[in-house]
Amino acid sequence: MLQAEEKRAKRILAVGGLLLISVCLLTVWGHLNPSMTLGAFTCLLLFDLCYIGVALVSLWVERRQRCLAYTFGYERFEVLAVFASLMLAILGVFFVLKECVERAFEPPDNPAYNHVIDASTSSWLQEHVTDISESLCHHVPGLSKLLLPRLNPLALLGVSSAMCLFLASCLLDAYQSSLADITMAVLAAFVVVVTMAPMAAYCGKILLQSTPAHLVGQLDKALGEAATLDGVLELRKERTWLTGFGQLNGCLQVRVRRDASEQLVLAHVTNRLAHLVPGLTVQVYKDDWSRGLQPSASWVAPRFNPFAPPAAPSAAAASHAVAPASSASSFLAGSSSPHPSAASTAVSEANLPDLLLPASFAPPNPFTSHAGVSFMLPPPPPPPPMPPSTSIVMATPVALPTDLANWPKLKRHLEALKRIEPNPEALVKVLDDLHEEYMLNYVSPATGAGSARSFFTGLRRFIEQRMSDEQRKQFFQGLLPFLVDRVLALEAGREPLNYACQQEASVTVLSREFVSSLLSAAFLCVMPQHPKDLAISMSANGFPAFFAAIQEATPHQAEKLQCVLSYFERLQREGLPAGKLVVARSVLPSKELLTSAKLAASSRPLCRLLVEPEASMKDADTNLLHVCFGNSFLGGGVLLTGVLQEETLFVHNPELITSMLFVEAMDNNEAVYIMGYEPFSQSDGYGLKMKFTGQVRESLQPDEAGILPRRLVSMDAVPYRGFPAEQYVKQNLLRDTNKAYVAFRQSYKQCPELAASAPRGVVTGNWGCGAFGGDPQLKSLLQWLVASQLELPVLQYHKFSDSRVDRLEEVSEKLQSAKCTVGQLWKRILDYCKIASKEFEKTDSLQTELFAHLLKTA
Repeated sequence: MLQAEEKRAKRILAVGGLLLISVCLLTVWGHLNPSMTLGAFTCLLLFDLCYIGVALVSLWVERRQRCLAYTFGYERFEVLAVFASLMLAILGVFFVLKECVERAFEPPDNPAYNHVIDASTSSWLQEHVTDISESLCHHVPGLSKLLLPRLNPLALLGVSSAMCLFLASCLLDAYQSSLADITMAVLAAFVVVVTMAPMAAYCGKILLQSTPAHLVGQLDKALGEAATLDGVLELRKERTWLTGFGQLNGCLQVRVRRDASEQLVLAHVTNRLAHLVPGLTVQVYKDDWSRGLQPSASWVAPRFNPFAPPAAPSAAAASHAVAPASSASSFLAGSSSPHPSAASTAVSEANLPDLLLPASFAPPNPFTSHAGVSFMLPPPPPPPPMPPSTSIVMATPVALPTDLANWPKLKRHLEALKRIEPNPEALVKVLDDLHEEYMLNYVSPATGAGSARSFFTGLRRFIEQRMSDEQRKQFFQGLLPFLVDRVLALEAGREPLNYACQQEASVTVLSREFVSSLLSAAFLCVMPQHPKDLAISMSANGFPAFFAAIQEATPHQAEKLQCVLSYFERLQREGLPAGKLVVARSVLPSKELLTSAKLAASSRPLCRLLVEPEASMKDADTNLLHVCFGNSFLGGGVLLTGVLQEETLFVHNPELITSMLFVEAMDNNEAVYIMGYEPFSQSDGYGLKMKFTGQVRESLQPDEAGILPRRLVSMDAVPYRGFPAEQYVKQNLLRDTNKAYVAFRQSYKQCPELAASAPRGVVTGNWGCGAFGGDPQLKSLLQWLVASQLELPVLQYHKFSDSRVDRLEEVSEKLQSAKCTVGQLWKRILDYCKIASKEFEKTDSLQTELFAHLLKTA
C-alpha cells in the first residue's frame, strides 16, 4: 500500500516538474511575444500546476488518520485546495478578459499567434459532448462502449484544446489580424468560466456545510413521514451538512411518548433517512424530564445493563424546558458547523440532554455501522438482577424459505430463475415480483425494472456497467442457476439452526455447505422475516438494501458486491467447501465481572506486548485470535452502505455474513466468536476508497474437527463521539474492561470441538478509536491489562500508523522493566482518569496524555 502511494507521489511530482518547466518557458516566451492566447494558455497551465498540488494534498489526506481534532478526517483540506485552485483559475480568466478588452481597442503589432488555451474541461463542455455522444450511439451501433458512459473530462480537454489551436492557426493564416488572437482568448476564458464556476460554487457549499439542493425535497418528504410515525411527538435539531465530496452527514433528535418503543421508532426513522444521509446521527428520548439527563452510551434495547448504575434525579433536568418542534425545512438549511464523525452505533433507552451539536456528535449504528447512522444512549433505568445462569432456556428456530407455507410455489418461481433470459431488466422484474409476493419482511416501494425505487435497480446497474458481455453470460448461465440450486438444497439438507439470543450462551456449528445455501437465500432475498420479538435487535437478513445502495454516488458498494460474488464464483467453479463454521455467543455472568477492587488487588504480571506499527491485522498469524472492532449488531452496515473495518472484513470473508441471520445484538457483557471461516477476496484502500483487487486463496488445513484455524471475536465499543470525557469515568472504564475480558477469555465450554483448546494470543488494535472517538492510549492499555489478567501468551497490537500510540512500545518497556502488575497499572489508569476528568471540566479538552503521565510517574 505504501509502495503504491510512493509511486503515485513520484508520478505526480514528475508531471508537476514538467508543468513547472513549461510554465517558466511560456512565461519567458510571453514577455517576448505578447500574445493573448499565449497568456491564456500560460494562465491555465498555472491552474494545472495548482491541481498537481491538489493531487498531493489528496494523497496526504488518504494517509492521515482521524483524530479528536478532525473527527471527520482531513477531507476538508482537499475541498479547500480544490476551491482555491478553481478561484485562482477564474480570477486568472478575468485578468485575461480585461487584457482582451484593452487589446481590442489598442491592437499591438504582433505577427505570430500560434498558441491557445490548454485548459481544464468543464461540466458544461462535458454535458454537451455527452448529449452528442448519446445521439450518435442511437444511430451508429458499437459506439456505446467507446462514448458511453460520459467521456473522461481530461480527454475532452485535449480534444477541445487541439481544435482551438487549429482554428486559431487557420484564422491567423487567413486574416493576419490580432482580432483572431483576442477572439480565441475570449473563447478560452468563456470555457473556463462556465466550467469552473459551478465547481467552485459546489466546493463553497461544502466549506459552508450546506445541504445539496437536489436532496431538499426528498429530505422534507422523509422527515414529514417520520414525524407522523406512531409514538413520535416531535423532531428537533434537524440538520444536514456536507463534509467532503459526496459525504453528507446529519443529526436529528426524536422525542417520543413515554409508552412508545424507542427501538421501533428508531428503526423506522432510520429506514426513512439513512439512504439519504449516510452519516446520520439519531437520538431518541422519551417525553419525561424527571430523571437525570447525563448521557452514556450503550447499544440497542439491552435487556439489562450490569455496568450502569441507576440514573439519579436531577434538578436541572427537571427544570429543563423542551424546545418547540422545529420544522422539517430547518433540517434542509444546512448545519452551523458540527465536527462529528461519519460513524454509526446504538439506540436510546431513556432521556437525552438538549445537546449542543456543533461540539462533536456522532457514534456508530446498528444498521450502517461505522459508515452510517449513529445513536447515543442515556443511562438506562435500574437494571434487574443478572440471571443466575447463562444456560440456554429455550431455543427459537430460524425460519428458512422451505418453512414457508407457499414453499412449493416459491420453489417453482426459483426454478424459473434458472431459465431466465440473459437480460438484467428481466431479472429485476422477476426478483421484484418474487420479493413482493413471498417476502413480507420488506415492502418494495415500486416494482419493475424501470423503477428507480426498486430494490434491485442497483443490481441491474452493476450487471450493465461493471460486467463484460462474457461475465454477464457467465452470471446468467452459471452463477444464477448455482445460487438457485443452493437455495433448493435447503429442502433436503437442513441443519439445526436456532437464534443465538441475548444473555444465552450458545454454540452453533454449521457445515460450510449449509452456510453457502443460507448465503444464497439471503443474496436472492428469500429469507423469511425475523420473529417480531427479535426483529428490532437483529441485523438485516437479506440484500435488498444492499442492492438499492449501488449507485453512482456509492462506488464502494459495487466493490463490496464484487467481493461477495467472488465467493459464489469460486464455489461454483471449484465445488462446495468442506469443514465447519462455528459461531459461539459468550456471556460473562455477573459473579465473574471484573470490579475495580478485583483489578486493584491483582498481582499478575503484564504479559508480552508485541507492537506492529503498520502491518495489517489480516496478515497476522492465523493461530492467534483476531479481534473484530464490531458493532453490537454483527456485521454493522455490511448489508447497507457501511465500508469500514468490520464491513470490509465481512465482505472479504462472506461466510461471516451468515452470523447476521441468527445472532442477536450483543449486550455489554457479551462477545461473539466465529471460527472456521476463510477469506475469498481482497481489496485496497479504506472506507469509501475501497477497491476490489481480486480473489485470494489460503492453504490452511482444518483440524480434526474440520474447523479451519482462523478465529475472530467481535466486541463492540461504546461511542464516545461528542462526549470524550465519559470514557474516563470509572463505570465506563469497567464496561470497556469487561467487554474485552469476555472477548479475550475464549471460553468454549459448550463446544466439544473447541473445549480442550488452549487460549490463544490476541491480535487487536485501536478498538473504538476512529469513528467512535475513543482514546487509543487508554484502549491499548485496557486491552493489555485484560490480556495480562487472563495470562494470555501475547497481545499483538496493530497501531495502523496512528501517531497517538507511537510511544506504546516505550511505555510497555518502562512498565515491564519496573515489574508493574495488573493491579498497579489499573491504579495508575484510575489516577490518570481523575486528572483527565478535571481537565475536561476546566477546559473541555484533554491536556495531559496517558502515555506521558505514565512515563513521568513510572
